[in-house]
Amino acid sequence: MKTIRNLGCLGFIGVIVFILMAAYSGGEQFREWGAKIPVATAKKYFEQVAQKADSIKKDIDKWQESVGRSTGAKKKYE
Repeated sequence: MKTIRNLGCLGFIGVIVFILMAAYSGGEQFREWGAKIPVATAKKYFEQVAQKADSIKKDIDKWQESVGRSTGAKKKYE
């Protein structure tokens, strides 16, 4: 029972780390890791993860632009 709880916590932490990495760097880091792995199926998996990370990064950038426009934050810095 304790092992299942530990695996669940580890999975949750992994998801949080993935979202943070995707938000700040997009999929480039995952593509670099995939290029270093010799197994072809793992490379495909890392490419899918990188595409998902790019999608998250794009959504966050769009959201930041929208929030900046509505609050006038960009006008203060420009």
